[in-house]
Order: sequence, then C-alpha cells, then structure tokens
Amino acid sequence: MDRSDAVARIRALAVEGELLAAVDLARAAAPEAADEGERRAIRTEEVIVLARMASLEEAREKYEEYGLATGDGLARSLRARLLKDVGFEAEDEGASARLMRESRDLYLDITFGHDPDGPAPNREQYEYNAINAITLSRLIGDMGPVAEPVERLGRGRPEDTYWSWATRAEYLLATGAPATAVGDALGEAVARPGAGVGPRATTLRQLTRIAPDHPALDILRPGPALHHAGHMIAPKGARHGRILASNEAELTRRIGEKLTEIGPSAVFGSLASGADVIVTEWALANGRDAHVYLPFAKKAFFAASIRPAGAAWEERARACLRHPRCRLIELTAEQPVPGDDHAFNAVSRFAMGAAILRAERAFGPAEQLLVWDGTPATGPAGAAADGEMWRRTGRAQHIVNVSDLGTRPPAPPSRDAASPNRAARALVFGDVKNFSKLNEARLPEFVAVVMGAVRAALDDAAARAGAAVFVNTWGDGVFAVFNTAAAAAVFALALQDRMRALDLAGHGLPPDLAIRLGLHFGMVYPLAEPVTGADNYFGEAVARAARIEPITRAGRIFVTEEFAAELALDRESPAHPEYVGEVDAAKKYGRFRLYRIRWRRGAG
Repeated sequence: MDRSDAVARIRALAVEGELLAAVDLARAAAPEAADEGERRAIRTEEVIVLARMASLEEAREKYEEYGLATGDGLARSLRARLLKDVGFEAEDEGASARLMRESRDLYLDITFGHDPDGPAPNREQYEYNAINAITLSRLIGDMGPVAEPVERLGRGRPEDTYWSWATRAEYLLATGAPATAVGDALGEAVARPGAGVGPRATTLRQLTRIAPDHPALDILRPGPALHHAGHMIAPKGARHGRILASNEAELTRRIGEKLTEIGPSAVFGSLASGADVIVTEWALANGRDAHVYLPFAKKAFFAASIRPAGAAWEERARACLRHPRCRLIELTAEQPVPGDDHAFNAVSRFAMGAAILRAERAFGPAEQLLVWDGTPATGPAGAAADGEMWRRTGRAQHIVNVSDLGTRPPAPPSRDAASPNRAARALVFGDVKNFSKLNEARLPEFVAVVMGAVRAALDDAAARAGAAVFVNTWGDGVFAVFNTAAAAAVFALALQDRMRALDLAGHGLPPDLAIRLGLHFGMVYPLAEPVTGADNYFGEAVARAARIEPITRAGRIFVTEEFAAELALDRESPAHPEYVGEVDAAKKYGRFRLYRIRWRRGAG
C-alpha cells in the first residue's frame, strides 16, 4: 500500500477507537514503505496512536528510535505532546510544571509559524498548537504569553469538522466560558464527521485535565465496551434446555431491545449458539466491533458449543467470524481438556478484562450484558458464574431475564475425583542480559547481589499482594508462579526497581547487567515432578511465558494480553499495562499482542 493508503487506514482505525489495531497496522506497513518519507509518515502515526492510548514509555522510545526528534512540523508538535503527557504523569510537582512549561513554549513557537487565516492545513495546525499552548498556560497559571492566540482563536466560526469544534470547546473551557457554551460546542463537535470513539477519547482526556467534573464532558463519552455472556440455545425439537429453540425469536427481540438501550461501542464475549451469536450479529449489523474469545481451538469449540444447536447456528457463527469488524482470539490453539470447565472461566476473564482495557482507552464505561435464567452458578463456568465475576468488578450489569424461555436444568453430576486439576496462574520468566560477560570469579557477587535482589522482590510481592506459590532459579534464570496477576506484577516491578538501584560496578559486576521479564496468565497443571520429587507447574501457558521473556527488552517487563486483561479486572492492582504491539515470540512460537507494565501513579 502507498503512504496515503497506509496513513489513511491507520487514522481510520484510530477514529473508530481500534487503537491496538492501528499500532499493529503501522508496524506491519512501515517495513513495506516505498521510501523513507513514507516510512516516516507511517511511524509518526504509530507514535501518535501510542500517545493517544497513554502508552507513554513506548511512544517516547519509538519517537527516539525512529528518529522523529529531528523533524519539523508534525514531528515537533508530537514532541510537544509527549512532553505534555509526561508532565501530567509526573508525580513530582516541580518536574510536572517544568515539563508542561517546556511543552507550552514549544507549542507556542510552532503556533507562530502558521497562519490562522491561511489555507486549511495552516489553520488546522494553528488551532491544534495554539489550543494546547492555551490549555497548558491555564494549568500552569501563566496566560501572558498566549494573549495573541487567545484573541485569534476566538474569532469567527469553527470549520465543519470534529477537531475544529472540539478545539472551540476546549478554548471556551480554558478561558472560563459558561458551561452551556462549552456543552453547545461539544454538541456541534460530536455531530461532525470524524467524531469517532478515538478522537472523542483524546478530547476527553485533555478536557478532564482542565475540569474533571465538568457536566458537558458526558457529551463526549462513548457507549460502553460491553462484555456479554448468556445461555446456549437447545437444538430444535428438544424438550429441555435453558432456552428452547421455539423461543429464538423472543430471545432475539429481548436482546435487541436491551442492546439498543445500552448502545455499546464494541462487544466482547464468546460465540456459543444462542445469546452469544445473537449479540455478535447485532453488533456487526449496527457497525460495532465484535471481539470473539474462544477457550480453545475453533474447530473444537464449534463442535462443543455451536454445532449441537444445528447447522443454521454454525453458519451464523461462521458468518460473524468472516465479518471485517470481527476479531477472533483463541485462548489457546490446543484441543480442550476433557471434563475441565476452567478454560471457559479463563476465557471469560480474558474477554472481561479486554472490555475494561478498551473502555479505559476510550475514556468510557465497561458494562456487562447477562442473558440469564436466574439459576445460581454450580461451577466455575457458565452465565451465572460470569455474572458473579463481573459483579465483583463493581461495574454496571444489564440482565435479560430468560427464565420463561426454557426449562431449569437438573442438578449437575458431581465431578469425578480424577478430573483435571488445572488452575489459572500468573507466570514469570526472567533472565539477565549480558550474564555471559560475567567473569567466573565474580559469580559469588552475582549470586549475592543480583539473585539477592530477586529474593528481596519476592518478599516485596508477599508483603504487598501475595507470595509466590512456586519459585525456581538456574544460573541467571528465574521462574516464579503467583496466584494473581497483581502479585506477579508487584514482583516484576519491584525487581526492576531494585536492579536500577544497584551499584553493579561497585560490586565488581558488569554495569550493563539487566533483567528482562516476561509475564503471562494462563491455565497450568500443578504437579509433583517424578524426577526430583518437587512440585512444579506444567502446560502450554508455561511455554508461552518462556517464549515472551527472550524478546523482552533489557530492563523491561513485557506481559501478554491475557495478563494485561487479568490486571484490568482488579481495580486495586498497583500495576498499569501499556500496549507495545504485536510481536513474534521466540523460537517461532507465534505472534502475540504484548504490553509493558508500570506502577500506577502513586503505587510505586
């Protein structure tokens, strides 16, 4: 694709709020660029999207790595934006004020290079840089330098675009206009072309910094990122089932009415026959993105959860997956483990966390639609169990009552004692880059200092979030297992903090020793190992975590999308995930969406 096509597609995804897909597209398109100018344009868009989703460390690193700091125009505005965002995140008030002032001055310098009364590109650039300079001046309490932009930006009527009207709303808010005037301008903005989830989230983030409780801001909020769960439908002719086939039309009507009332911006859930398929069809028919999560390989899922209801349901599910706005995510490509419902529980948690992450990026709510007959949960999976899990997050839940559309199930049979003993756990793999440079004589210091930092970080995790349930080390490597993602994240972040604080050279160790950590959350078998007699953990999830660590940058923590989603479910988690992009795992193990994690503000 040529530059204009690639950039246009990246921007279109960003407008729709599909920021992860926009970054992934930019990463895929840049190597195929025809020339350096095209590659630079694509990479500039990538960094802009990373900044919009608040992946600040990744945005700053890529800005430098791609050489964007040497450019003019948009590249300078991007530098000002990164300075601004880092300033807002800084916990030290002095550093925050310094960074915001530096950003303001750069925006102001760029502003004076554009003619507000000139052709469209000049006016757009003037408005963008001027409004940022004005807002930052308001926040640092120094409006003097922006007197001219304040006077000019208030002239005339905005252009017929989302951004021009959003700029007017921000101008009114920053200059103390009445709330009704701000609301009127935002109403005009959302009625204009380009008023998608992405741009509205960007504006919301900016305006929240000025007046977080302003009543007009709700005009910008998107519909909820909606997790959905519900009962499967019985085959035609079946006399028993949670939802009988003869009630399909009524089920569809009830779900459609509730979805219209909720107005979701995107849906997240599985694709079993019945409620799941109906929700997904509604979303795709109404221009929403549908994110479909399966607990294991698609073929096996169809056999277990769709085909029993009949061929028509199978074709409807396949049609959903063929739709361009549908994204399929398999928890694992492996076949299901017989008799194990925990995989269904794990994939539900994954979908719930993904919905919450999407909502956070969009500055909107995350909610759940539960199609349920009121029967309490009897195991780890199913509509009732999913409803209980969601209620524990404290977020809104909408219930479609289907108790009159089927028959209550009999009590489930008791599980055989030999049922699989799998469990979801947080897994950490780490090793030390440049360990091979270590002189043999310095190994005692390495063990005492570096592995001592590992021990101390394990103690940090135990004190703050939960102890490791398993730890193994070998040479410079470590494998640790935790019951929760939060505990694993605390261990990883505390370890990197301790490593940065070490005086390696003072201990006679190479100063460039650095730990890289890969984290994953998935299903494992806790088993006694026959060779050593010790307990250990086994499973595909262990292999995946082990393949993430080698591609992690030194001194960094990379986590899988499953791990990031699990963190999102925990409102008390001290760690925050930021998107990195799609990355090829080591040893050709696959391609995964990865995040990095950092302390939440005030939690480190």
